[in-house]
Amino acid sequence: MRKRKDPFNQAAAGYATFINQLYNAVFANAVAWGIPAPVVAALLALLTPFNTAWAVSKEKSTATAVNRATTKGARGALNFFARTFVQKWIYLNEAMTDADIKACGLEPRDKTKTTIGIPESQPYLQLKPMTSHNIKAFFVKPKEEEGSKSEGKPVGVKSVKVAYFVGKPAPVEPDDYGKFISTTRLSLTIPFNAALKGQDVTIAACWVNEKEQQGDWCEPVTITIP
Repeated sequence: MRKRKDPFNQAAAGYATFINQLYNAVFANAVAWGIPAPVVAALLALLTPFNTAWAVSKEKSTATAVNRATTKGARGALNFFARTFVQKWIYLNEAMTDADIKACGLEPRDKTKTTIGIPESQPYLQLKPMTSHNIKAFFVKPKEEEGSKSEGKPVGVKSVKVAYFVGKPAPVEPDDYGKFISTTRLSLTIPFNAALKGQDVTIAACWVNEKEQQGDWCEPVTITIP
């Protein structure tokens, strides 16, 4: 079965096209789709710094490491908001048709009811440096998740798959990180060799159902190995 490509994790140029297409479609149709003006404004408030930073960092011949870091930070903040926005105001929005979803640059989801579906949300990933060069990862369910309680994993989710890559730059797709760990808990301690102290590690996570089908990766997070 082909896994859906996550538009939030694509290469920078494609991402910039996608995220602006999403905003433009939402801005033009917010009233018809029932999306409140303050929510649209909040999306724009995060999109604008990203566009400003990307306009500089996309010029490879003149962009500096600082420019690229600024763009990465702006993209991370934008994605943190936009992922929840898409779940609540696009995929769970009964006013939107499949054509509307495609206009936002997204793939409509199969509405056929099955016993177990591919997870449709991503965990919020929180990282905490620990002693002995360990990093503890916490996986938090989105607040807007429909049909499940505030604690625990989303309905139909069995485990969490974690991908990590030591060094930089990390591959665009977490599928290419090369190192993977799975857990049925909502936290996981990832151990690292002392020789890796001070290096960057990029970590991403996704929900996995009982059929071992995984959802989209969350926004990757980079942290320094303690």
